[in-house]
Amino acid sequence: MTQTWQNSRESQNANWFKAVEHCHSLGMQLVTIESKAKNDEVATFINTTESYNKYNYWIGGSDLAQKFSFKWLATGKPFEYTNWSANEPNNANNNEDCVHIVHQPQLRQFWTWNDHRCSKELDFLCENIASPVSGDSSEIKFFK
Repeated sequence: MTQTWQNSRESQNANWFKAVEHCHSLGMQLVTIESKAKNDEVATFINTTESYNKYNYWIGGSDLAQKFSFKWLATGKPFEYTNWSANEPNNANNNEDCVHIVHQPQLRQFWTWNDHRCSKELDFLCENIASPVSGDSSEIKFFK
């Protein structure tokens, strides 16, 4: 099934934990990106919906359980596919445990990942919880 992306048109940013809570309150989860194809879909969705006026979105990865062992919150699986920005993850100030997708054209890094402090308020992306049978996530919403 082809994924359907949807702009929620709701206005809010949140720290990573509040973003998780908000997605769950909708029966959704922070976006999990386990392939280049999914990363490209997320990037295309943001580019066509946001007109490049937003550059940072929380996604569902963190190393909160164990430093530098990044896992997806939705599945508990370690990252296999990654798309880190140059010199990332770096755990700056020993305080960066949550992952966001970021657009940095000045550095020629387009929708790559960065570890960031979880308390930072950013926009975030939610997706339907995948069916355990089909693995299908048919709707994405983002919150800005």
